[in-house]
Amino acid sequence: MSQLSLSLLITAIGMGLVFAALIILALMMQALVALTSRPEKRSPSPVVPDAQPTDTASPLRKAAAIAVALALTEAASQSGFSTPTPEPGISAWQSVQRATYTQRQGKTR
Repeated sequence: MSQLSLSLLITAIGMGLVFAALIILALMMQALVALTSRPEKRSPSPVVPDAQPTDTASPLRKAAAIAVALALTEAASQSGFSTPTPEPGISAWQSVQRATYTQRQGKTR
């Protein structure tokens, strides 16, 4: 047997052992999961009502929902965190980190 064929045989045996060990390890993990997991108790699914409103005040409810959404959006835009535009020469990541730091510390200028 030549040196090349012997080295290829040793390589094939080593690779086969590695794959066999990986397969055995995967099977052992599946067996442990099957033995240690608890079966989930199935609860009856809740009954979902129809999405269509049945009352006559639905236009008023829609208007109220829109007003609340607009008020929340306006309040969030006044006090919320806004993503700054990146300064030339720095990345967007640096710009966001600097803005976060200045909001925590307060503006010093």
